[in-house]
Amino acid sequence: MSESGIMSNTDSKSGSDWEGIGDSSFSGRGGGGATIHRVIAARILSDILLRRIDEEDESQSRNTTNDALVTKKIHLRNSLSKLKTLVELPDAMKEACDCSFLYCCRDIFPHFFGLFLDDVSLCQYFPAFCLALHDPLHVVSISGKRKATPSQLKDAATHSKSIAEAFIDQTLKDLQDSLVGPLCAAVETRVRLDVQETLNPMAQYETLSGLASLGATSTTQQVIINQGTYQNQLAQSSSTPLIQTFPYYSPSSSTSSSANSAAAAAAVASAAVSLGRDANSDNERIPLILCALNPVRLFGEFFSIRTKVEQYLSSTFYNLTTVNLSDWRTYNEMASLAAQKYGLLIEDNHLPIQTLNQGLDVLEVAKNLNAFVGQYAYCINSQLFVEIPRKSSKNVNAMAVQHFANSIRTHGTGILETTVNLAYNLLTVKMGLFVQFLQDEHIKNFLSKEYRFWKGERQKRASTQQHGQQHLNLSYPYERAEELLTNMKRLGGLASGETFMDKFRLLIIDIGNVLGFVRMLRSGSQRFCSESNKFVPAAESDQPFAAQVTSANLSLPSQSASASLDRTLDNLSLNVAEGTDFFQLLLAVFRSTLGIDKKSTTTNDANSADRVSSQNLQYIRMFPLFIPALTITFTENLIQQKESLSKSKSNSAFCNDGFIMGVSFALALLNLTNAFRSLNWFESARMHAIKIIRDTEDEQGRLNKKQETEKANMLQITLRKWSMMRDEQQLLSYTFDGARVFFKE
Repeated sequence: MSESGIMSNTDSKSGSDWEGIGDSSFSGRGGGGATIHRVIAARILSDILLRRIDEEDESQSRNTTNDALVTKKIHLRNSLSKLKTLVELPDAMKEACDCSFLYCCRDIFPHFFGLFLDDVSLCQYFPAFCLALHDPLHVVSISGKRKATPSQLKDAATHSKSIAEAFIDQTLKDLQDSLVGPLCAAVETRVRLDVQETLNPMAQYETLSGLASLGATSTTQQVIINQGTYQNQLAQSSSTPLIQTFPYYSPSSSTSSSANSAAAAAAVASAAVSLGRDANSDNERIPLILCALNPVRLFGEFFSIRTKVEQYLSSTFYNLTTVNLSDWRTYNEMASLAAQKYGLLIEDNHLPIQTLNQGLDVLEVAKNLNAFVGQYAYCINSQLFVEIPRKSSKNVNAMAVQHFANSIRTHGTGILETTVNLAYNLLTVKMGLFVQFLQDEHIKNFLSKEYRFWKGERQKRASTQQHGQQHLNLSYPYERAEELLTNMKRLGGLASGETFMDKFRLLIIDIGNVLGFVRMLRSGSQRFCSESNKFVPAAESDQPFAAQVTSANLSLPSQSASASLDRTLDNLSLNVAEGTDFFQLLLAVFRSTLGIDKKSTTTNDANSADRVSSQNLQYIRMFPLFIPALTITFTENLIQQKESLSKSKSNSAFCNDGFIMGVSFALALLNLTNAFRSLNWFESARMHAIKIIRDTEDEQGRLNKKQETEKANMLQITLRKWSMMRDEQQLLSYTFDGARVFFKE
């Protein structure tokens, strides 16, 4: 065959190959401007290759065999075939990855979304699944503005919407109901159980048991299952779903509802035991992964699972806090735990944290401390302030140590110094009135008389001991205290009917209440610090954290932070261990003001009063002799308050230990505690009450039935009065022994 024949033959073959580039099969499946541009570029490239081959053929036609030319044509055909595949690749990929069929599967979207909660390996494909949901919109867009038929819609309220709008609304609803809603509930339950577990390790079991006792309210209930509690229950199957569904019979199935409820409760309990607490388990990782996903584009808008969960928790915590304001602390801790565990930023609900659980705020009380100490009664044993109602009321306010701890948690430990300074200022005013009362000439005259009597009694006892007579148990007579009280009443009183003795008694009660307020402030600080220490992990070594960071050659900011952490932990430990003894500080300040040496009296005898008399404030030596009369009027008033308590009357109280706190503080301040104890006053009052009780009982026994019952009733009232006086004086003695420990050196 001639060379021209070979060339013409090959040209005809190659021409048939090039003709395929422009036909419809090569032009792409999708068509469009982009496909046409790719075809034109491929045709130009093929023409360039053909011209180059033709030029080489003309120059080497005489030296090239027919087989070599055919081989070149084959290589060119293969190259053009690959070029054709490359041109068609975008359309082929689009056709292969087209998910328009999902429109026909929209009824099982809830199951698709639920799979992300069951398998941790599927969580990473959620963004891709959201992108696939856009493909059905291209299919339904051909309908234009045509209204959807009832068969194409699940919700009858969307009949007026187009098919595309109905598809979007239904998909978003399924996403919310099947994925976002259960995930939000699961995160809330996990955080709630973790917070409850801090206070009560069995709280989560109780919560799970309560879920099963909700009753048969629906055909199917979804129960959030937490993953166990104890380390010996870590064994768990990796296929355990995050959300477990327990079937309940509907209310119509009354014949077997109780049995199925019991079975459901058993299922919940067994699931609670079987689920582990391993942080690396699938059930713990699923919320972490889903909340960590970046926002995705869904139907023209950005969709973020994290944002949905944050909005749900913010709304839930706000609503539940407004329903029960006393739970504000619990939901604040849950929000902090959600931020730490899942990286969720819960918005501040801007609700007042001074709630019913917190009670009265310490700062608000300190601003008007004078009114507070006059309206509240202090209980030294329970560390409790109870309001004394000024009118008949069924409810009274109370302030316990926990309220002080709540206020310190709210405002910080910095309020301690401020509050103690306010208490000191009020004590300064009260102690000024205290000294002014003792400086009154009438009071001095009465007390000087009592002092001369008591000094004579001591001299008599010393004289009898020198003559070898039997030792006398010297005590201050009850009759002398009653006589002093009577003389004080003769001085007159105020327009309200109160005597000067009553006003002085109330002054001492106010002083004691201020001291009780300071004591509860310290106890509240210790409780707050102890509660804060619960979250401090046990130290693995005795070496400070700052030293370990320095030895590890970490950065300067890390070293500074570690040193600050050590100071905070040391402060917490110090406040829990002992804290600041405010009582000793107050004693030192007032002693310095009055010019009293704390070592001036230390012995347990009456000569201590003589030592004090050598100082400028000679009237102070007589204060212990004033206490017996004060205790009598205080005991009588306290009995009246207790009787009014049972009748719901005003001015009622069950205790008023501020009196004994004030007396103990004054005695410790003036170094006269031993001088008062030498009076043996409480023993004298007890023996006096016992004597009257015995005489009254003997007189009751001498009465016969023919005598008038009026006298018997009077004797019964007398017996009851002195029995109560005996008990109250005995209780006052015990309280004094406990109160003087606070001011012991």
